[in-house]
Amino acid sequence: MKTNEPLRTETDLAEQHEPGRRALGTTSQVAEYLGVPVATLHVWRSRNKGPAAIRVGKHLRWRWEAVDDWLEEQGKS
Repeated sequence: MKTNEPLRTETDLAEQHEPGRRALGTTSQVAEYLGVPVATLHVWRSRNKGPAAIRVGKHLRWRWEAVDDWLEEQGKS
């Protein structure tokens, strides 16, 4: 059944959260934000480096606050 409703993107879905709350970042979003390949995030995770990820079912997600905190710590080293 076709509708006139456009397909929703990850960004559209993220904007549905409560005001003041950010959606968890996906692997591709965090990789893009940090300017690194997705594979780098997976390598960092396997070596207990990089921002801490959360497993949500079979998916990895990141809290943006944790990503920003980790990024800030990198500047101090």
